[in-house]
Amino acid sequence: MAVTKAVSHQDFVDLVHTQILGEPPTAFDDDPQLYPSVQAHIASRLALPVESVRLVGSGAMGYSIAPNNFARPFHRESDLDFAVVSEEAFDATWDVLLRWAHHHRVPASNQRWFAERQQDVFWGWMMPEKLRFQGLQRPKIIRTLQTMQAQWFEVFQQLSTDFPGTVLAGRDASARLYRSEGHIVHYQVRGLKHVKRRLEEQERS
Repeated sequence: MAVTKAVSHQDFVDLVHTQILGEPPTAFDDDPQLYPSVQAHIASRLALPVESVRLVGSGAMGYSIAPNNFARPFHRESDLDFAVVSEEAFDATWDVLLRWAHHHRVPASNQRWFAERQQDVFWGWMMPEKLRFQGLQRPKIIRTLQTMQAQWFEVFQQLSTDFPGTVLAGRDASARLYRSEGHIVHYQVRGLKHVKRRLEEQERS
């Protein structure tokens, strides 16, 4: 597989651009015209440009590149993983989290969760669906995030029913919000490097 031949960092970057972001998604091979319709539908619901919406994961490549599921083929029960790029939405969400953290100490029960969100932000992505607010004080500050979470949950949970009789029907769908396409590349490169290390370890064992 191509990941085993990648050596330099640029090799991995090129692999992401050509194999993950540069090809029509495998999931839509039977109906290529459906993919632009899905992109437009999601973009319209989120009030973002169509080009902000990309399919990644096994639905894009035809097999999983997640370290724990590497090379598992895309199948009828596979989830659909979308990447949504919006610097404005990302920074607005990040700003709310910062303002909340400045005004109130993170409760002990949420410290691990908040640390994970900080790590996500470092890599330039977050999952609005995973934002949670149980037990948090100063709810007025985070009200916009609650609205955003509800909107994203609805958009991606309803894709299955919004496109009946298609590859989306009966599938779970979710999305990460990235600050830029460059951050998508960074995230995917990181995963591919992890995969290569695992494959090398398996060969040595």
